[in-house]
Amino acid sequence: MDIACDCHPIGASGKTCNQATGQCPCKDGVVGITCNRCAKGFQQSRSHIAPCIKIPVVQMMATEEDDDGHPEEDPDSSVANVPYLAMKALFAMPKKKK
Repeated sequence: MDIACDCHPIGASGKTCNQATGQCPCKDGVVGITCNRCAKGFQQSRSHIAPCIKIPVVQMMATEEDDDGHPEEDPDSSVANVPYLAMKALFAMPKKKK
């Protein structure tokens, strides 16, 4: 007989939990005993089907070489490896007044 638990209505994939541990069955990317938070590397979405989605990783694009054989400086390269959420926070920051 399964025990009915306090499984999160959106994060859990079912309403019954493991009798020994109390762990609810979580959807992909969801963690916690009641499936109430997103796993590391995931962020909350607005979807009830997939409440936690994988955080997109910004890929660095190949650089082109200039006429002297050295790679060109890309003004955006300093943010090329910043995780999506950090970039989102950077762009949400108020601009400094000059």
